[in-house]
Amino acid sequence: MKFKKYALENIVIFDGAMGTEILKLGLDENISQGCNEWLNIVAGNKIQQIHTQYLQAGADVIETNTFGANGVVLQEMGLQDQIYEINKAAAQIAHVAVQQAGHGFVAGSIGPGTKLATLNQITYKEIYQAYYPQILALAECNIDLFLMETCQDILHIKCILNIIQDILKKYNKNIPIIVSVTVENSGQLLVGSDFSAIVAILQYFDIYALGINCSTGPENMLHHVKKLREYWNGPLLVMPNAGLPIHQNEKLIYSLNEQEFATQTLRFIQECNVRLIGGCCGTTPAYIKALSLQIQKLASEKEQVKEQVATEHEYVSPEQIYEKKQVATEHEHFSPEQVYEKKQVAIEHEHISPEQVYEKKQISPEQVFFPEQDPFSSEQMFPIFPVSSISPEQFSPATPTLPTSPEQFSPVAPTLPNSPEQFSPVAPTLPNSPEQVEKISPEQKVSNAYLSSLYHAIDLRKQDSVFFIGERLNANGCKYFQDCLLQSDFDGMMSLALDQIQAGAMALDVCVSYVGRDEKQDMQEIVKRLNTFSKVPLVFDSTDADVLEIALQCFSGRGIINSVNLEQGDEKARQIFQLAKKYGAMIVCLAIDEEGMALSLEHKQKIVKRFLYLALDCGLQYSDLIFDLLTFSLGSGDVSLQNSAKETLQGISWLKENFPDVFTTLGVSNVSFGLRSMARDVLNTVFLEEAVQQGLSMAIVNVAKMKPAPYIETHIKNFALDLIWNRNKYALENFLQSMEGKKKQKDVVSLENLSLDEKIIQKIMLGNHSGLGELLQEKLQCSSALDIMNDLLLESMRRVGVLFGNGKLQLPFVLKSAEVMKWAVDFLQPYLEKTTNISRTNLVLATVRGDVHDIGKNLVDIIVSNNGIQVHNLGVKCEIQTIIDKAREVNASAIGLSGLLVKSTIFMREYLEEMKQQNLDIPVVLGGAALKQDYVEQVCEPILQSPVVYAHDAFDTLRFMKAIEQNCLQDYFQAYKVRYAKKRVVQEDSDNSIISDFLVKKKVQPPFYGVQIIENIDIEEIYSHISEKVLFQSRWKYSKQQKSEEEYKNLLEQYVYPEFLYWKEKGKEFFVPKVLYGYFSCQRKKDNLVLYDNKDVCIGEFYFPRKKVCVADAFLEKDVIALQIVTLGEKIAKYLRTLYEANKYKDYFQFHGLAVETTEALATWTNLKIATELQATTKRLSFGFPLVPDMKNNETIYNILQAQQLKITLNETYEMEPEFSTAAFLILKQ
Repeated sequence: MKFKKYALENIVIFDGAMGTEILKLGLDENISQGCNEWLNIVAGNKIQQIHTQYLQAGADVIETNTFGANGVVLQEMGLQDQIYEINKAAAQIAHVAVQQAGHGFVAGSIGPGTKLATLNQITYKEIYQAYYPQILALAECNIDLFLMETCQDILHIKCILNIIQDILKKYNKNIPIIVSVTVENSGQLLVGSDFSAIVAILQYFDIYALGINCSTGPENMLHHVKKLREYWNGPLLVMPNAGLPIHQNEKLIYSLNEQEFATQTLRFIQECNVRLIGGCCGTTPAYIKALSLQIQKLASEKEQVKEQVATEHEYVSPEQIYEKKQVATEHEHFSPEQVYEKKQVAIEHEHISPEQVYEKKQISPEQVFFPEQDPFSSEQMFPIFPVSSISPEQFSPATPTLPTSPEQFSPVAPTLPNSPEQFSPVAPTLPNSPEQVEKISPEQKVSNAYLSSLYHAIDLRKQDSVFFIGERLNANGCKYFQDCLLQSDFDGMMSLALDQIQAGAMALDVCVSYVGRDEKQDMQEIVKRLNTFSKVPLVFDSTDADVLEIALQCFSGRGIINSVNLEQGDEKARQIFQLAKKYGAMIVCLAIDEEGMALSLEHKQKIVKRFLYLALDCGLQYSDLIFDLLTFSLGSGDVSLQNSAKETLQGISWLKENFPDVFTTLGVSNVSFGLRSMARDVLNTVFLEEAVQQGLSMAIVNVAKMKPAPYIETHIKNFALDLIWNRNKYALENFLQSMEGKKKQKDVVSLENLSLDEKIIQKIMLGNHSGLGELLQEKLQCSSALDIMNDLLLESMRRVGVLFGNGKLQLPFVLKSAEVMKWAVDFLQPYLEKTTNISRTNLVLATVRGDVHDIGKNLVDIIVSNNGIQVHNLGVKCEIQTIIDKAREVNASAIGLSGLLVKSTIFMREYLEEMKQQNLDIPVVLGGAALKQDYVEQVCEPILQSPVVYAHDAFDTLRFMKAIEQNCLQDYFQAYKVRYAKKRVVQEDSDNSIISDFLVKKKVQPPFYGVQIIENIDIEEIYSHISEKVLFQSRWKYSKQQKSEEEYKNLLEQYVYPEFLYWKEKGKEFFVPKVLYGYFSCQRKKDNLVLYDNKDVCIGEFYFPRKKVCVADAFLEKDVIALQIVTLGEKIAKYLRTLYEANKYKDYFQFHGLAVETTEALATWTNLKIATELQATTKRLSFGFPLVPDMKNNETIYNILQAQQLKITLNETYEMEPEFSTAAFLILKQ
């Protein structure tokens, strides 16, 4: 094809901003009707003139003026009946411009529209109808390529690609397709897809190139392009804006001039091997001309030093082509798999061998192979998967066509066999040379394979263990899901999905087939919700092709079809395979044919070969296939099934050895069907372990019920193995006897035989509101809402508190109980009499002046309010007068003051003094990280006549408030003294040890003086610096307490690590890490430190207190200091507020904890960067803590580093906002 051949040999320059040029025309809006695309009809000469200007400027490709010429946009203009005509006119205008210029190609521009399918603003069918006339017109006018640009939604892209393929197939055309996305600053699409997802999903479609356009200028886009290049090795298109837009004199201008744009854009060619380049918003013909001249200059410089390969090598043999690992096909470099798929080696639509390539002189030796990293050579334009090259011995000099008989089939030639029996056992990928075949292991032969949710991709070849598919979203296999489905309880379904993900499911199987219901409608409704809700890929469980297609049309990611079988012959299976190919899905193949379910190994092998033949004939790869060789119950005693598990395991081993490219899966729980629960769990676990050892890739399981195999007693495991491998005729009997009397160590509490009251209490304690509404409704028939609250709800939280206090319950589970408690209170609220006073005891709660940290205060609110005490939460940075006024207004029983910083403890003392001054003498409870019990008792307590107490945690506050409510403060204080008598520890003065290492040192030499900003930081890199111990134990309160090492390890594996993974993924949506840091000269003056800029002008001064030591002692008289400010951005606070207001207490608590520790990790990462740059020892200190308590010094750091550029502000107490921001200075030592 002409465009591909040209792109193989040249850097291709695309045009710039059609919209910008149209705006410059100053046309009357009556002419355009507010629609640029309508100008193709009424002012075609003007559009042609713009095309000509870009071609004269050096553009190789001009884009049709059809960006918005689709049914979605044109309907808003009242032009929906003109779609075909507008696009046809646009293509014709562009062709005329190219013909008159004597060069150039026409790209059919397809824009994103105004509605997002992923957000359910438009359906797949509506997109298809809206875009079909546009694409048809462009194809009929013989454009040179399709360009989908400014794409924001993967689901929208998939639909457009299918429209294009349908039209090209119908009219027997072959037009290259380029997809160009626009990304946010986070590197994600508007709907949240990252580059791994974009590439993993789209590389299964027939696209020529991927790209990025719009959104930003070239400098800010470079990082994103480099990230995309990590995943995509094919042709890359980049079209940045002319910098960032600026409003000036009521006009929108762009920040870069022509030369700046060209210089910055050239870096994509030099650093990212980009060969398709152009401009987007603001790039006029002058910009494209400047870019063209830069590229010509670069090419000229390169030609001067480039070896003249053509003159030195008059003949290029196939061996030389092989040695350079380049196979030129269709003017591109294809892997053997691509040669195989296309069934041809085409140069300008002719079938020729590699020898003929040279003889016909269609390409020069330079075009056959090029030096690596040469921006003017063609990169290996493979998809994301690295594939080995074909060897010279495997070239056929004749045209590669399909064999006509079984005898003609060569097991190594890249052509389709005529029958399943002719399959080579090795997948159709070839080694680099014949000599390497025996050296390559099966694992090295296989190609990569990916699944993806909307958000992120999973590399199936890099899984450390079996890939677990959650099985509970099944209307026939899970009663809870069935009930939710029948009641259209989508929240319940999403909750069940989340439970499985948190338990470790890596994908979710979705089966909604239920007698009497519309399966297509049900599948559509749940998939369109799971599409944005689930962070893991989906598996669509149905044998109905229509249902499967509905699911695939609602899912943005790359999922799995579950399943296809041969029960009704090849044609039904072919229909399902074609769906997998069309929508880029993987597919589960069941070992079932016309004879029934395959029991024997031979029968399974026969079915596998039929599937492989059908799949390749439908254009699928081996790596798209997942074989389920079937699991049968060993618990029935059926003699015919005694060997079934053994045959299945042997089948998995055979597949792994002979067809390593395919995947395998099993419905594990089928093996134990009919057995008692404990026996099922054990047999399932042992069977899964055996299957994995044989090579099993995936398993459909209830992840939460899988038991760690090492914890199964050896003799029981041996009996289970006897049963699985059918080692003796008493295997089932022996296994069942071994399980007699065994009980689950951690059975879910059964509520069936409990009283109604106890069922309600247990539901709350377990943190499970499923079915609680029905129980409460039943209880309301005999009790008042107030009695239920006082007698049952508060009793449940009392028990939770006791369990927590005894170390038998972790705080996250307490918060889950509190969520359900709040849910129950809300449920009962309508049944309370208006005059009902739930609690006369109340607490006014606030964080003191200047302190933005509210997690501790909010935990107190959650625990206390869900135990029947009314809480008035006044928020953060609260002034004492506001607190006093509220306390008097509500006749408060007590006041609670919270604060994280050392400065906050001083404010607490001042607040108490003000309360005394205003004669407000009520109990006060104080808490916070910097607060000490001695400080409260010695400094704060004497100020008021009323009690002033120190609360170690939220439950201390609850005990205090309960004592007030029950009028037994005397008993509380006696218990308080006993409780904390053993906790008093004299804190060693560590100040000296902190700075002692820096008292003798040499001055460092920094790499620069001044300030630098770091953006676009990979959050995964920051996550690696999180202290899991601090996060799990200090932030999330999963403390070891009385647990053994084994018990605590189980807790981490079952709950904590899955939660950690989930919240890290969630953090990617909200964490935007940015860093400011710099090096400055400084001079020690007694106990202070004076800072200077690079012109020796004083820019600030730090004031350090002297106790036994002073921080100033750690600096030389003339020294260097490093300053840093880090932030995670503004988005976190809003999300936390949403969680808190939605009563999702556990989620609020855990996400806040992760954000705090990620901020600390970012500070650590920055510290390490500084230490690495300097090759020095460093110590990071932040103001507000005991050694350097004066927060006012933060203002100096803030001003010097110009923190406002990160949208950080300082409040009145010199604390930085947003909350998840922190400043520090570093002591340095060579």
